[in-house]
Amino acid sequence: MADENGRLGASIRRARKRRGLTMRQVAEASGLSISFISQLERDLVSPSVNSLQKVSRALGMQIGGFFEDQGKTGRVIRAHERPRLIYPNRAEEEYLLTPVDSKRLQVLYYRLQPGMSSGETPYSHESDEECGVVLRGSLEVTVAGETVVLHPGDAITFDSHLPHAWRNNGDEECEALWIVTPPGY
Repeated sequence: MADENGRLGASIRRARKRRGLTMRQVAEASGLSISFISQLERDLVSPSVNSLQKVSRALGMQIGGFFEDQGKTGRVIRAHERPRLIYPNRAEEEYLLTPVDSKRLQVLYYRLQPGMSSGETPYSHESDEECGVVLRGSLEVTVAGETVVLHPGDAITFDSHLPHAWRNNGDEECEALWIVTPPGY
């Protein structure tokens, strides 16, 4: 059997089972279909951030909790040991740079291929604030209906409660750091 570490569907299934919930209960709590939840757990669909947020809330956790099965908790996260969240059918790379049990700060590293996006529907979450920094490429970020394009070295800071979305509209890979405080993604 292949290693499922970091596989989104396997992480969601483990979280659901740990909480003693059925797929039907998660579907009802999230407002998504049972079929979608089933396909998600089997890595047959790749959810938007908005859909993933709905599932994580139905499970009573943050999206960052899907990294927990990878067990990185120390002060140091080595580059080759970064917990990675693997989305089915997407080339997006999302790594957690802070310990999974961090209480005040969450730092994520993204590698986004051209055309990758957080989905058509903006999302929000319970963190206070977040900051994104583009390291390479460009990234279009929309916050509360206002869209800006960030280039290498550019940063954006905003209230996490505001609806926001991102998209790599460039023709090259985008690398970015995303800082969320407190962890809420």
